Amino acid sequence: KMYSMWLSARTGRFYRLPTEAEWEYACKAGTETAYSFGNDKGELSKHSWHLGNSRFKYQKVGQKPANPWGLHDMHGNVWEWVLDCWVPNYKGAPVDGRPRILKKCRERVMRGGSWYYISKNMRPAWRFKNDARVKSYGIGFRVMREIP
Repeated sequence: KMYSMWLSARTGRFYRLPTEAEWEYACKAGTETAYSFGNDKGELSKHSWHLGNSRFKYQKVGQKPANPWGLHDMHGNVWEWVLDCWVPNYKGAPVDGRPRILKKCRERVMRGGSWYYISKNMRPAWRFKNDARVKSYGIGFRVMREIP
């Protein structure tokens, strides 16, 4: 959050973390398959960094092919924070893409999987949670710019 505030102030444009719905939409990139590159889990190593191919560290972004919308590393490499507070299911979630924000939000949603997790975590629909105060070499973020 601090980085997006700094970037917004620096550029005069509004940046923020994506919502959980926005993140999944961007990851799927208009596809209707299990992954943005198709349904074959056997192809995952060609498109993502995970425990089986990462050499036990995060990798420089952009070494794997981009998804159909030109976004790199949506599957794997590092977990990505989103705006939403963690709730174990979608019951009562906003249906318009807004984030789910709770008054006491101790855990946040992370998406995308990581270089130190097994490949099943790479599916666009896979969700994970963590304490919002956690910092780790396996967690990152992606910012988006809102267009007025």
